[in-house]
Amino acid sequence: MTFPVIVILLCLALPLVLSPYGISVLGLILIYAILGLGLNLIVGLSGQLVFGFVAFYAIGAYTFALLTAPKPLGLEFSFPLAFIIALVISGLGGVIVGLPIMNLRGDYLAIVTLGFAEIVRALVNSNLLADFTGGPQGIKDIGQPGRFEFIDRLFGKPIPDNLYFLYVMIFLFALCLYVVYRLQYSRVGRSWEAMREDETVAQACGVSVGSYKVLAVIIGAVIAGAAGALYASRNTYIGPGDFVFMVSVNSLAVIVVGGMGSIPGALIGAFMIKGVPELLRDLENYRMVVFGVLLIAMMIIRPEGLFPIRRRKIYAEPDKNLEKLKEELKP
Repeated sequence: MTFPVIVILLCLALPLVLSPYGISVLGLILIYAILGLGLNLIVGLSGQLVFGFVAFYAIGAYTFALLTAPKPLGLEFSFPLAFIIALVISGLGGVIVGLPIMNLRGDYLAIVTLGFAEIVRALVNSNLLADFTGGPQGIKDIGQPGRFEFIDRLFGKPIPDNLYFLYVMIFLFALCLYVVYRLQYSRVGRSWEAMREDETVAQACGVSVGSYKVLAVIIGAVIAGAAGALYASRNTYIGPGDFVFMVSVNSLAVIVVGGMGSIPGALIGAFMIKGVPELLRDLENYRMVVFGVLLIAMMIIRPEGLFPIRRRKIYAEPDKNLEKLKEELKP
């Protein structure tokens, strides 16, 4: 738990010294860190390959936008209420995807989730539902959290809106981090790990593979919905172009680069995928080339990720005692 605590403390301290642009970049990193945590439960921990994770991200964002924006529904719910409802609707999306895939594995599962993501994107981009979703024009004037006076008193003066919202994001990120951490080291997490290694053996040991598979998708969907709601509120505008397949690719890259199944890996991966390109911005046209070269070099040097789970690290290293014993037993 030490690493997550350090990350949260760092997130709390960094905004005080960052420029407005740096605060914006940190907010984007936090959103992808939350996405990485959710996808890590499904792919890294339970071993279910999904390509359509962006669907749950979009569901959370659009639900929040519809509930808080003055148009098209005119509901203008408060931030906490809209956020909670967005999580619930995202979870229902997880149920819709999870139940039919209880008995699917590997490539079939990936294709089903990819199809679901395309359906969601087509619906929000459709002119048929434009009066409800905004269609290609999207939704604007999305609500943001109200201010709490005690936060301004804590700083001794009113803080800028972007800094205030970033601290709201940090709080919700810390909450997601705590939930994922507790899940990973619980009986549920151990069942997911057993499924990841071998579903047949896990089932023979009494693990209800289908139920735990659905549970992983639902919880991952809820976390993705939280990231989507924060993204919508942060930008105050969303459109179909914000939820393309590349978002799923970037989310998957976060956990692959950081280390599959590793909570610290998801956080480091988010920084690598979204933070490093911004650090290279001074290179202008060459920044993505340099970033690509760095990623390729890293995956060659550390194919298991920057921060792999401890089990993989142990198994990847030769047992020195065993090697020594072999030498002693040689005739």
